[in-house]
Amino acid sequence: MLVRNTSARLAIWLTFGVIVAVLIVTPIVVTAMTAFATSWNSVLPSGVTTDHLADTLSPENLDSVAVSIQTAVTASAIAVVIGTWAALAARKAPPKLRAVIDTMYHLPVAVPSVVIGLAALIAFSKPPLVLNGTPSIVILVQSLLVLSFAFSMVSAAAKSLDPALDRVADSLGASPARTLFTVTLPLLAPAI
Repeated sequence: MLVRNTSARLAIWLTFGVIVAVLIVTPIVVTAMTAFATSWNSVLPSGVTTDHLADTLSPENLDSVAVSIQTAVTASAIAVVIGTWAALAARKAPPKLRAVIDTMYHLPVAVPSVVIGLAALIAFSKPPLVLNGTPSIVILVQSLLVLSFAFSMVSAAAKSLDPALDRVADSLGASPARTLFTVTLPLLAPAI
C-alpha cells in the first residue's frame, strides 16, 4: 500500500524512527555507556573511563575474546550450511511436510535458549555421545540457536525463486547438482 498523503507518510516515518530508536539504538548506546562508565548507581553513569576496554583487550582476556569469536563464526557457518540445505529441501517438499519442516526449524526461536542449553547438557552427558564439558557442546547449542535465522532467510528467498528456472535447466541437460551450484545457490547468495 502506497501512502500518498504527506502528513501520513511523515507519521509513518516518525513511528518507524521511534521504534528503531527504542529497540535498536538505545540498547547499543546503553551498552557503550556501560563500557566506558566508572560506575553506574543512578540514572546516568558517574564518570568516564577506558579501564574496562583495556581490561577486555588485555592479553589474559584477549584469548577469551578470540575463542568467543571463533565459536560464533563456526556456529554460524554450521547453521548457514544446515539452514540452507533444509530450506532448499523444504522448497521441493509437499505442503504438509514443508509445514512440519518449517515448524521444526523455527522451534529454537520459540523455546528459551536456557531450555535448549539445558536440554543439550542432559542429552549429551551420557553415552553414546558425551559432549558435556567440551567446546563441541557450546558450538552445537550456538548453532541450534542461530539455525532458525539462517533457515528463515534462505527459505524466504527460496520461495521467491521461479520454479521454471529448475525446469529450464533440466530441459537444457543440466544435472541437479549443476542446477544447484550454477542457478539456485547464486540466486540465493544474498540471503545466504
